[in-house]
Amino acid sequence: MGTNIKNRIILDIFIIFSIITLPWWFSAILILFGIFVFKFFYEFILFGLLADSLYSVPREFFTSFQFISLLLFLFLFVPLDWLKERLRI
Repeated sequence: MGTNIKNRIILDIFIIFSIITLPWWFSAILILFGIFVFKFFYEFILFGLLADSLYSVPREFFTSFQFISLLLFLFLFVPLDWLKERLRI
């Protein structure tokens, strides 16, 4: 169990680093990887809020809604959670 927590913390540090320094798509891949690999990976909510708070701009297409990354991760969480349960034996 200790290794799982260590791996999760290491991934969290990588995700924070990638949100601050790397392109958005790299951070999105790491977050989706975390959702798929770890059980109850609810840190994606904080990471989505962090990314949107730092870089998001209100768009007229989304009726000035600013938290698009968070919304995307919330919509992808349920299908990925369902898929990972179906793939594991």
